[in-house]
Amino acid sequence: MNTALTRVGPAAERPAPPEEVEGSETGGKEPAADAAPGPSTAFRLLVTRREPAVRLQYAVSGLEPLAWSEDHRVSVSTARSIAVLELICDVHNPGQDLVIHRTSVPAPLHSCFLKVGSKREVAECKQRFATSEDPTACTPCPSSP
Repeated sequence: MNTALTRVGPAAERPAPPEEVEGSETGGKEPAADAAPGPSTAFRLLVTRREPAVRLQYAVSGLEPLAWSEDHRVSVSTARSIAVLELICDVHNPGQDLVIHRTSVPAPLHSCFLKVGSKREVAECKQRFATSEDPTACTPCPSSP
C-alpha cells in the first residue's frame, strides 16, 4: 500500500503575510490588499492519501469496466471474470490500513448462443411486440435482412 503524507497550510519557510492594515478613513482595521488568500498560520491539516493496489487476474475489458454500487462495492469487468471489490471496515484494528475483500466470478469458458426460431416465427414475434399495448414490450424492432 502506498501512503503519502502531505501538510496543508502556509509553508514554514515563508513569513506569514500581514493580515490587517490600519485604515485611515474608517479608523478601523482593514484587510491588506496584497495579502495572499489562504489559511491562517494556526491552520494545519494532515492529509493522508491512500492508493491501495489491487491486482486483477486478467486485463480490464468492456465498454464500462468499472461500476460502483450503492452498497460501496466496485465491480470490475475483466476478460475472463468479474471481480467485486468491497472495502471492509475493521473497528478493532487500530491501524489505518484499508482492508479490501476481493471476490472473483469466472466467466463461462464457452460462448452462450441464443437460439432463434425460423424467419417466420421471428417475424411473428416482432409483429406481436410492435403492436403490444405494454410500453415495455412495444419497442421498434429493426427489420431482419
